[in-house]
Amino acid sequence: MVDVEVDASRKVNAVYRAYKGTEASAKEGAMHEAMKQNGCDVIIHPYYEVKFFPKVAEATMTGFCG
Repeated sequence: MVDVEVDASRKVNAVYRAYKGTEASAKEGAMHEAMKQNGCDVIIHPYYEVKFFPKVAEATMTGFCG
């Protein structure tokens, strides 16, 4: 069992553009960017908004740092 401390006041977000990528790769990239930019070990309750453009999948991820 793992205990994760979640700071509910610390909402994080990130945007990632996957060129010639898929929806899954855009979501994964957004998660990674949010963790890297905010020093999180895990993102709790991630919410994704994905937009598609010619040859680009853009994912915006919002969640809480854990």
